[in-house]
Amino acid sequence: MDAHYLGIAAVSSLLLVISSLSTVQPSPANFLTVQVQQQKQVTTYQIDAATLKRPCWLSVRASNFTSIQGRITLNRRVIHSLKNTNTRLDLARYLRVGKNTIAITGNYYPVDDSVMIEFDSQDIRLQQQTGGNGRLNQILILEVK
Repeated sequence: MDAHYLGIAAVSSLLLVISSLSTVQPSPANFLTVQVQQQKQVTTYQIDAATLKRPCWLSVRASNFTSIQGRITLNRRVIHSLKNTNTRLDLARYLRVGKNTIAITGNYYPVDDSVMIEFDSQDIRLQQQTGGNGRLNQILILEVK
């Protein structure tokens, strides 16, 4: 018996999609319970192409005691590897007119810590935070007009 939960909350241009907790009940053969918790956050925002003339910072931050391993992709192409606690990357040179999908994926330890993802430009500041499961699965979609 599987239990699934999907919650969707829309706030202005912010869309958070959270799917969590899938549980497999024990069978007489293995008496094992497996829990898988997944969290995916998606933020969509429109920016003007003129914004790309100045730095557009993407920051991935956690406490000094947290280890992060993962990657940042833009339209499915790896643009940066995550290997430590804090990362700051100027996305202006990577972004193009149209839809830009930035994915921050990976793992962090200890799992009960949290990781903050922030996009900061001259026009906007977007923040996402995840915590409690040791997995990063953050998506930022920037529509450049």
